Amino acid sequence: MKVGDKVGNKKGLNSRRQRIITEMRDNPNIATSELHQILGISETAVENNLTFLKENGYVEKIGSKKTGYWKVLDEAYKHGTIDTAQKICIRREKKVRKIPVEPR
Repeated sequence: MKVGDKVGNKKGLNSRRQRIITEMRDNPNIATSELHQILGISETAVENNLTFLKENGYVEKIGSKKTGYWKVLDEAYKHGTIDTAQKICIRREKKVRKIPVEPR
């Protein structure tokens, strides 16, 4: 997070990124090369989209590149309804826990 970023302000997902998340839910072990084939885009484009999804808290890579898997993070976390301090706490603990969230 950079100075000046709004707390809880998430960038939305375009259809390609939504499709990547869907593929990860269906197959958490999916490889970049498989996403490249499924989506019909370059591996560089896939990697750029994965970087966006990781940096914006939508997905997390668990384990190594070869034997790891993708974890799609929970809905409240993805849609920006948890504040920044709680996100940092979750990242530090390396687990997602239930946090009461007041409706906006």
